Amino acid sequence: MFTADRNFLGYVLVRPDLGPDARAERFLLRQHLEFARSTHHLATIILINSLAFTAFATIGLGESNVLVWLPLNLVVALMLFRDWLRRSKMTAPQSVSGSYLRKNETVALVAGALWGSAPFFLFDEAHLPLLVGATISIPMAGGLLSLIPKNPRVVLRYAAGTWFTAAVYTAAHPSVANFVMLFMNAVYAYSLILGLRSTFLAHLAEFQERSRSEEAHDLLMSALESSGQAFAILDKNDQTKVANSEHNFLVTKLGVTVENTNRTIRTPGALWMRTFNRLPSGDSVVIHTNITAIENAKQDLEAARAEADQANRAKSIFLDHMGMHLRAPVNTIRAVCEVTGRDSQIRVDEDQLRAYIDTIGTEARHLAATLEQINEYLELEKDDNNIYVDSFEPCDVIEQSLGQLPEMQKDAVSVICDEGFSLSIQRSTFQRVLCKLVSNALTHGQARGVQVRARLLPDGRAAILVRDRGPGMSEQQLAIAATPFQGLLERNMHQDSRSVGLGLAIAKGLCQKLGLTLEIKNGRESGVVATIIVPAALVDRKSSDADINQIFRSA
Repeated sequence: MFTADRNFLGYVLVRPDLGPDARAERFLLRQHLEFARSTHHLATIILINSLAFTAFATIGLGESNVLVWLPLNLVVALMLFRDWLRRSKMTAPQSVSGSYLRKNETVALVAGALWGSAPFFLFDEAHLPLLVGATISIPMAGGLLSLIPKNPRVVLRYAAGTWFTAAVYTAAHPSVANFVMLFMNAVYAYSLILGLRSTFLAHLAEFQERSRSEEAHDLLMSALESSGQAFAILDKNDQTKVANSEHNFLVTKLGVTVENTNRTIRTPGALWMRTFNRLPSGDSVVIHTNITAIENAKQDLEAARAEADQANRAKSIFLDHMGMHLRAPVNTIRAVCEVTGRDSQIRVDEDQLRAYIDTIGTEARHLAATLEQINEYLELEKDDNNIYVDSFEPCDVIEQSLGQLPEMQKDAVSVICDEGFSLSIQRSTFQRVLCKLVSNALTHGQARGVQVRARLLPDGRAAILVRDRGPGMSEQQLAIAATPFQGLLERNMHQDSRSVGLGLAIAKGLCQKLGLTLEIKNGRESGVVATIIVPAALVDRKSSDADINQIFRSA
């Protein structure tokens, strides 16, 4: 990360190359914050030491110019105090450029040179001033080392400033004692470098390990955040140590209580599986897994399986019923043919022969009707791209549909039609639907009569109602009345063995193709009401004479 990893002296003397490493920026930020927090301590040390040295020099060393030296140190102390006050009012930065530290490295060099210049202001024997200066410089450098161990560049620049002024003084006042003290001061500086190097690199290694741990923690938390699981680590007292946002949401927002159990938990709109594991250290790992999708898929699979089973049972019932409807007329026709054929030993007269022929005709018509209904039902599965639109009054289609009935059935049907509107749908298909509904109503309510009514609803829609007066249906029968393979259950099979049971299913399918809705429900008094609902977009309302007169009056 730093040049200091390879060469500490190069790191101290040359501006560090941080590079693109984000950890280097965080380390620089920590150095910045450490120095900013220590400036008032540094100022206090300079203030006390300069005052103490001034008093010592004035009282103990006799004549000196130390009172000129004192204000210079006080200016440095005030600068540091001012910097501390200004920084204490500011919020801690999230990133720094390093200019603040570089500025204070220069200040440290100047302050060291100023502090080491004390011998120039003392008037005594040649070796005494340097001895005194070296003595006071070493504690100052030690104090800086203890206060800001993470900033070796600042400490060593201060030490370099003191040694430089000592060297200048020795050059100005050469003596053996001064050279010896200068050399000893250099040895101390070298030991200071070694101490700073060990301290700084230990701190740097600790920071790098902490950074790697933080990066691993961030990577792990990112993975847990994107896992879709609620994850938490608890201590021995079941207090949360680490948790992702999903776990916090479950506990704080949804009120889920963490317990030492593995079970399923239901929250509004979701289902969770809790896994609780106690670690050998006493800590616990709690994981809540969202199994809503799995449970929904399981329920959908069960529903699809139940629907498939129901459809299979309905298909079996349908095939059995179709077998009865197809087998009975074929068996009847075959039996009649055996009786009236050439190889028959039974003699029949003309009246009996005609009766047999009528029987064959009846069964053939029933067989043809059955096959026609099956073919109609199969046609519903095909896409019809040739649906055209007719415009007609519902009363005309109702009368035309009733015209196809036998006279005895016509008398059992009453018709009520509202006037003033027409329908814009395919006429032939609509007529087929109406015929199916009327035929079904006659099958179950001919004895009491059938009513067909066309109404214009207040919201602009139209309703065609076909009501019978039969016994009605149960709720279960109503639910499956128009369902393929289901409508031929108790009501049809028990009341009319000739009914195939596909009439309502075909009518519903044809309505869907036309964009209509078919509703089947019990009447208020008795019987069943089948209602065709025509959307307002397919209803053309005609203006009556009263409406026209109202328009002229408004004009």
